[in-house]
Amino acid sequence: MGLCPLGDYYTAEEIVKMSVDAEKSGFSEIWVPEHFCSGDAISILGALSKMTSKVQLATGIVGIATRHPVLTAMTAANLQTLSKGRMTLGLGLTVLNWLERLGYDYSKPLTLIKESFTIIKGMLEGETVDFEGRYFKARGMKLAHKPEKKIPIFIAAVGPSMLEFAATRADGVLLTAVSSASYAERAKRKVLESIRASKRASPPLVYSLVLSSVGQKRNTALLNGLLDMLSRPGRPQQVLAEGSYNEGRMLLMAEALKSGRRNEAMSYLTDDIIDQVAVRGSLSKCEEALINFKKAGVDLPVLMPVPGTYKETALLAQRISGVE
Repeated sequence: MGLCPLGDYYTAEEIVKMSVDAEKSGFSEIWVPEHFCSGDAISILGALSKMTSKVQLATGIVGIATRHPVLTAMTAANLQTLSKGRMTLGLGLTVLNWLERLGYDYSKPLTLIKESFTIIKGMLEGETVDFEGRYFKARGMKLAHKPEKKIPIFIAAVGPSMLEFAATRADGVLLTAVSSASYAERAKRKVLESIRASKRASPPLVYSLVLSSVGQKRNTALLNGLLDMLSRPGRPQQVLAEGSYNEGRMLLMAEALKSGRRNEAMSYLTDDIIDQVAVRGSLSKCEEALINFKKAGVDLPVLMPVPGTYKETALLAQRISGVE
């Protein structure tokens, strides 16, 4: 099981402390996210590279538009060296609204991902990269110190085009934090179909971020997080099970939230919807939910615990991993 402590909820110091404890509690991977104005991933991973010894470390994710891919490759290589080969690089678009507010052009998102991935992968493999695309240029770029051990690259994907690219080019696919087991099954099927079409020898890993409230069923932070993510255009249709929700009510929910009527918007989040896209409640209930993700084809669920639930989340990790 993986852990993804979100900077919206925790300070950098809290994330480091939580992550060090997570290694002892049996978590196999720590994915450090990067949300604008709530903390970067790189500084925390630098600290964790020296304060942990076994757990796999990952960016979960860093945006491909906001850092030049040459800089991202340099950073990943350094973190790989510092962590003695425990680094995974998670790449993605980040929240599109942030890119708009920062003034970045994301009109061709798949092109943006492809260009960044091409430069980063080439450099991490020790190549001299000469590239000129719509978004990025890299002329004669080569790392002075190629990592001794390969850095797995995961791509965050939701829609079919991004899933197809991630399936055929990356080492892994990272599904969104509001994935249902039903969506994960559909995404895994798309990944396998893409592999067969491309004749790739082996499939990539499929991980899923999962917002969690272990030990608590009605956590306010959990509900607010789900509300914000499910109100994004088209997201309910992408991630919820077909026939499990009313599209009209989802539109009303998004409109209420946009107009500042959060309590009204919250009323549209039924228990069925919440339980599809979150792990919450008792340890046994949460373990059952994780089993459903595994059955859907998720190789590793990565929990994003909301405030006040980490201790119970650690108990769940100990229970699953067998750590005493």
